Amino acid sequence: MPPVQFKFLGRHHERPPLSTLELDVSLHNTADRARWFLLPAAVAKGQRAMDTSVFGVTVLAFPGTKKVNVARFAGAPGFYAVRLPAGAEVTLRGLKLRATGDLPPNPLPLEVIAADVLTIGGQPPVAWTKVDPTCDQRVDVTQKGATRVLEYTTPDLKDVSVGLEGAERFTATVLIVE
Repeated sequence: MPPVQFKFLGRHHERPPLSTLELDVSLHNTADRARWFLLPAAVAKGQRAMDTSVFGVTVLAFPGTKKVNVARFAGAPGFYAVRLPAGAEVTLRGLKLRATGDLPPNPLPLEVIAADVLTIGGQPPVAWTKVDPTCDQRVDVTQKGATRVLEYTTPDLKDVSVGLEGAERFTATVLIVE
């Protein structure tokens, strides 16, 4: 099983040039240790890497019987972060990605980063999120009905750096069928 798979569910057109893509995302941590998985929260032609800087976070609790807290870090372009224990398999259904303008080529390439350590402004993410970031071992949840647990932004929306240790980058494609 690959570490990440995407499945296109739909695209909701908004005020041009914006739209929202809905995807099912399957994550598999094949490592013998807990790892962070960073997923893009936005797509656009020519956008910068998602792991450079952020200025805020929204923690979302996905409904279901298993525990999943997903942190959506705000920046340009921003990313979702979820921490999977060793051997975990997690499916996030209906995950929303903001799209600006025309999409890059189809199938759409999406980068995912798996890292041993994630820091935000030199701090562990829990300093921002205030909740245990590690999800349960086997999870299948949907973003529909997710509740906001916490929101935080830096003073004056000042960007802080994102740090990664032991990072691997994966590119997975998703076929956009409209």
